Amino acid sequence: MTPPSTDQRRVAVSVFVLVVVFLWIYLPDAGHGFLRDDYGWILGSRLDTIADLPRLFRTNVGFYRPLVSASFALDYAIWHLDPQGYAYTNLLLAAADAALLFALLRRLRLSTAAGVMATAAWAFNFHAVNMALLWTSGRTALWLCLFGLASVHAAFARRHVLAGAFVLAAMLCKEEAVLLPLVIVGIHLSERRDHARLRGTLTVLAPLVAAVAVYGLLRTNSGAMGPATAPDYYQFTFNPLRVLRKRK
Repeated sequence: MTPPSTDQRRVAVSVFVLVVVFLWIYLPDAGHGFLRDDYGWILGSRLDTIADLPRLFRTNVGFYRPLVSASFALDYAIWHLDPQGYAYTNLLLAAADAALLFALLRRLRLSTAAGVMATAAWAFNFHAVNMALLWTSGRTALWLCLFGLASVHAAFARRHVLAGAFVLAAMLCKEEAVLLPLVIVGIHLSERRDHARLRGTLTVLAPLVAAVAVYGLLRTNSGAMGPATAPDYYQFTFNPLRVLRKRK
């Protein structure tokens, strides 16, 4: 067995230090309680039996995020109303996201050190990761990252049906995932530089179109709010004054 090189040891030490610092920042504040959307979402996600699981895919919490609701149902079955357990779930999701991001960067042929630095830049983005970790309902973003990154990995591996399944799962966690098909098609087109690529593009598109269709059908039947029925502060606007206005 070849002993690790000096560079490998340095990277390992760097990763250890970054993980310790990350936990030092977040662990003291994790799991201190529920707030805002947490109460209604956890209450509405509780299941009496596993046979009640399909209900989560027919209802909504304003938004349509049934896989996040399912994660709350699992948390409640294990932890009941102990917020510390829900915080552990968020931390595990963040760790999984970081691992998938690092693996993707390595797949893109970044060096190990560069991959660690880029992953750390994501993990220490306090504006985004802070809310996703410390606010229980913020795990929507963590689930979106998890399935989004998984779909990109599947796309690079040319496992198109699996990529479509992951895209559907991402959309069932957060609405922004509807843009993932564009990312995956872009990956395909960037890899195929020949002119005879129509059949390959259709092979990539079919599972993505199916995922969007299933998501649209489920969301419509759930009665979740959309662009036309959302509250004013969620609706699309092209008015620059409204875009720039700071809400209190």
